[in-house]
Amino acid sequence: MSKETRYNLIFIVILLVLMVPGGVMLFRKKLEPTERPMYLPDPVRQTVAYMSPEETPPGMSRVAPQHTTNWVAGMKADIAGLATARPRDELGMPLMSQSKSFEVVTYAGDDHEGFRVLVLFWRPPPEAQAWSIGGQGGRVEFSREFALPNRVREELGAHGVLVPPKRVTFQSIHFAEPPSGEWALTLSDDQRTSDSAKIVQSFTSHAATRN
Repeated sequence: MSKETRYNLIFIVILLVLMVPGGVMLFRKKLEPTERPMYLPDPVRQTVAYMSPEETPPGMSRVAPQHTTNWVAGMKADIAGLATARPRDELGMPLMSQSKSFEVVTYAGDDHEGFRVLVLFWRPPPEAQAWSIGGQGGRVEFSREFALPNRVREELGAHGVLVPPKRVTFQSIHFAEPPSGEWALTLSDDQRTSDSAKIVQSFTSHAATRN
């Protein structure tokens, strides 16, 4: 065996050693039941995540991705408890404000302890805030920032969110008195702009509090 042939064989062996782990990882990933088979063409996206601020393109529909839904439900349970309702909009999606600046995650209260609303900002919240329900002002009890899991970020990217956030903010707003009937939660900032989310009781199901 010539010296050149020996060097070529050594190079091939080293190359195989470097490539095998990556090939094994790719093979194992493709064995997962949720992975698309390699022989299939790339799917045409037909859905948009419910919190995306972009307009819904023709032929597409808003969806609540599963991993995202489960993560928000888990955060709601940790912060506010399982017994609280999670409101929905008229399409059955998690309730977002008109401009998609915040999500109403849950609310609860009575005449003795006042009324609390837990909101989620998928984008950084404004520095100056003023919350109200009707003519009643509210105060922010706490504002906490959490890292968004990579699995959720990847899922949002697959559902049309161009730049999935790395961190999101939960806020709890307290009001002295609970509202009656249908009501709207309004957020105003120092730029004299406002956004609101209308709560319709018929769209809020206590049977789906885990989601």
